[in-house]
Amino acid sequence: MIEKLRWDKAIFFFDVDDTLIDTYSNSLKASEAIFATFKNNLGEEKAFHIQKRFKEIFQIMAGGHWGGAGDVVEHDKIINRIKALQKPVIGEYGSIRKWSREVIVKIAGEDSGINLEKNLIYEAVDRYWTRISELSMPKAGVLELFQEIKKHDRPAYLVTGSDARLEENEQGLFPTIRKNLRVLKPGEWSFYEKTAFILIKSVSAIRKISRILIFSRKR
Repeated sequence: MIEKLRWDKAIFFFDVDDTLIDTYSNSLKASEAIFATFKNNLGEEKAFHIQKRFKEIFQIMAGGHWGGAGDVVEHDKIINRIKALQKPVIGEYGSIRKWSREVIVKIAGEDSGINLEKNLIYEAVDRYWTRISELSMPKAGVLELFQEIKKHDRPAYLVTGSDARLEENEQGLFPTIRKNLRVLKPGEWSFYEKTAFILIKSVSAIRKISRILIFSRKR
């Protein structure tokens, strides 16, 4: 298939999570960082329950995302809770940021009988993404594909949005993208036109890819 491409006109856009890297499996492993954060601040027992519920929620959501596998009723309940927490996001963008880890952690805390402070949520999620970055590697064939794209001197972009980093307000809702994220540097988050992230996360996988391609090229 790749031999039939019109290389002189080709422009490539790639999703990141579970396309270029195995985000699902690494998300469950990276929840260790969530446990560690809450253990330091709330004690081991509460941290255990929050991590356990986080993993349960993530697995239920993944099952629903991949063709309705798993507990559909429980999946829909979780989505409705996310919608309730993200009413301002729906109003501004028309849809929820389904995989926002801040929101999932908040729900996990509520289900564990714990009202988590937002700064603690952010700390846990920051450490979670750092752990993701340590675990993630490109899927089979990804680096070879990017080598081929580079050989033909074509532009490529990494685009994703549903993992958006949200900020909780005083009403306990999540209306905005976090404004204190570092942006516009290779290897870090960038926000693009309010609707999607061009995401070049500081993961070893994407660093390997970014050494192959120059994402800042101008055309």
